[in-house]
Amino acid sequence: MPDDARQDDFESDLKPLWLGAQSGDEAAYRVSLARIAARLRGYLRRRLQGLPDEVEDLVQETLLALHLQRGTYDPSVPVSAWVLAIARHKLVDLWRRRGRRDDLHDALDDVDESALVAQPTGGKPGGTWAGCFWPCRRRSGRPSC
Repeated sequence: MPDDARQDDFESDLKPLWLGAQSGDEAAYRVSLARIAARLRGYLRRRLQGLPDEVEDLVQETLLALHLQRGTYDPSVPVSAWVLAIARHKLVDLWRRRGRRDDLHDALDDVDESALVAQPTGGKPGGTWAGCFWPCRRRSGRPSC
């Protein structure tokens, strides 16, 4: 079955459930969230192949955002498009968080061990911690920087 046909089937099954959920039908809400979660897992698994542990967390974050923002749903928009827009925002948020955190840390296996060994300086300034202030001392006579 082509992807477009599957997407149309998904949307045609989901829209009445979601509209029922919007009007207070708890069973329709449970079923629609279960279907959305299954679809999100596949969507996010494809995009997070290098981070499989993040998939379920992101599914849950997206479902929570859907729950909190359910009042913003416009019935003229396909439910799946609205859901995927929220999921994309959550995915970008994850990449930003991980990018900031991952850029700060290098894997120990990637570090050149020869760069970690202190090199002898032959008694010149810079061989001790006090030597770190040598340029400041030269200018002012005391470590001021």
